[in-house]
Amino acid sequence: MAALPAGVGPDALVRRGDVLWRSAPGFLALCTVDGRVTTASGSADVIWALLDSPASMGALVTAVADVYDVAPEVVSADIGATIESLRALGCVHVDH
Repeated sequence: MAALPAGVGPDALVRRGDVLWRSAPGFLALCTVDGRVTTASGSADVIWALLDSPASMGALVTAVADVYDVAPEVVSADIGATIESLRALGCVHVDH
């Protein structure tokens, strides 16, 4: 997996350590703190792995684009949607 590039700033995102999860290539299963279970496919497992350390949206886009060998514009919208879903579930937060 690609390392995160420079660009991790004060509004970097990071996954919560108390969320239970399992992943496989192209698949992510999460159990939220309040007990909800959800699954995601596509690049969600890559995004989740990258969020083990604080990462800006720009850094996430660049790293995922590198993993799939595509232009950042190709993955940007999907990453944004995935991050919004993860934030709504309480699985990621802004690391100040």
